[in-house]
Amino acid sequence: MTGWLTWALIPSLFLAVWLMVLWVISWLGGWRRLARHYRSPEPWKHSGLGWQSLYLDRGICFRGSVKAQADEHGLHLSVWPIFRAFHPPLSIPWEDLRGQRLGPTSRLGRMLVTRTVLLSARLSPEVPLILSERLAEKLGEKTGASWLCA
Repeated sequence: MTGWLTWALIPSLFLAVWLMVLWVISWLGGWRRLARHYRSPEPWKHSGLGWQSLYLDRGICFRGSVKAQADEHGLHLSVWPIFRAFHPPLSIPWEDLRGQRLGPTSRLGRMLVTRTVLLSARLSPEVPLILSERLAEKLGEKTGASWLCA
């Protein structure tokens, strides 16, 4: 095999593997299921809280790679552009969100070191959205939203 062909195949192979991994993560974690109902129709115009972590189904974690934003319409989530393939931005209306604090006896709460909140979207209740309690409170303060249960 010639040298130039090898150098052409290596980046192509890397890109193919990268896209396959992103597709599997989207499928396993539930982002794909959420996007079926809550895909954001357009990118948001305001800055959000970047470098946030989000835990999804089957232990899939977006550690420090999520941007979260809250406004009067709902909760908006997106991932870094390098992870964006198969992970479109999401906009979940407040009326579709239910929240509950996870206590230390909760199976999901014990997985994580920080205090967490479990969010459930009405149209995709099988996909857990787990975020830090601190992030949930920041988002709630910005909007006065009452989706977080005591």
